[in-house]
Amino acid sequence: AQSAAPAIPTVQLDEKVLITLQKLQSLMEDDDASAQSYLAEQISILEKGLPAGVLRQLENQINKFEFEEALNTLQKILAG
Repeated sequence: AQSAAPAIPTVQLDEKVLITLQKLQSLMEDDDASAQSYLAEQISILEKGLPAGVLRQLENQINKFEFEEALNTLQKILAG
């Protein structure tokens, strides 16, 4: 008998959302201030794929240029 893997609650990320988050992560890792404008341009994609509270937290961190905190938030989203 095969044992089932333990259930891990995850947010199912749409491919567009995943690509957008990865690009955002890359910009922040480079300390690139354009992460802020990129987020603003892509917000409609992210609104469709992320819980509102999580997205607002990420948006607030990026808008304050708190990239380290935003990267931590992003890692949690990507990890599910």
